[in-house]
Amino acid sequence: MSRPTPLLVWDLKQRKLIHDLRIAGHEFYTKMAGMTQDGQYFVTVAKVFLLVLVLLVFLILLLLLLMIIHDLRIAGHEFYTKMADITQDGQYFVTVAKVGLLHLHLM
Repeated sequence: MSRPTPLLVWDLKQRKLIHDLRIAGHEFYTKMAGMTQDGQYFVTVAKVFLLVLVLLVFLILLLLLLMIIHDLRIAGHEFYTKMADITQDGQYFVTVAKVGLLHLHLM
């Protein structure tokens, strides 16, 4: 099993680390991530190591509580996701697949 890679959230104005989130067996792909403007919600793609299985999942986090509110495994996205982002109201998130398909998901 892989060591957990951290998901670091910084306050850039104060140059201060706000959150250091590590989940055992998870590797975050922060290049495929997005955050609401108010910093309340965050979506990221993560590689999850489960025994002999490796999955790509979408994690939606409520940052104030450092709580995962959605752990989504969407068929067809396991190896093809290129981008993920979240709407400013936190109700939808968008994914772009390698084959050029744009998907809108209601949370």
